[in-house]
Amino acid sequence: MGLIAFDGHSPLPDLVRVAECYEALTGDRLMPHRSEFSASRFRWMVGRMYLIDVLDGGADFRVRLWGDFLQVVYGVDQTGVQISAMKDQRLGGVLQRHYGNIVSSKTPQFLPGAAVWPNGACIQYQRLLLPFADDAGEVSLIMGAVASDRSNDDLVFFKGLGCPSFVLGDRVPEAVD
Repeated sequence: MGLIAFDGHSPLPDLVRVAECYEALTGDRLMPHRSEFSASRFRWMVGRMYLIDVLDGGADFRVRLWGDFLQVVYGVDQTGVQISAMKDQRLGGVLQRHYGNIVSSKTPQFLPGAAVWPNGACIQYQRLLLPFADDAGEVSLIMGAVASDRSNDDLVFFKGLGCPSFVLGDRVPEAVD
């Protein structure tokens, strides 16, 4: 894999597969065109995928699709929400920077993270953020793929635990069972 830098991390197998599909779709271009995105290309990730529309060249972002995994973790469906209007403004600011970096660099990003609930339960996850271009060659769509150290079946145990805090980046806490 040449386009996507995992920066010394060990990506989970589903994300390696996503990266391989994205790179095949990209070919010799900087990024694929938005019209080339199809959920069927990444069907094993349905439920762990999300789509972000880039608004006004990256001044803001809107959630087009919010997968089941994220609905459980966040405790709410964010589909249709603009990042600037998220209830958790601290998280919204971090996401704004992550997505803004993709718009300015026009390159994919790999980001580890964790969700930590008030009772200490933790889900470690990895995100792969992939840009898709408009006709002018600017990023207009970001596909996010999330893989976790927990199976999708285990997610039911996190429902009703309240709103987690999020650790984004390399300082991921150890999971508590």
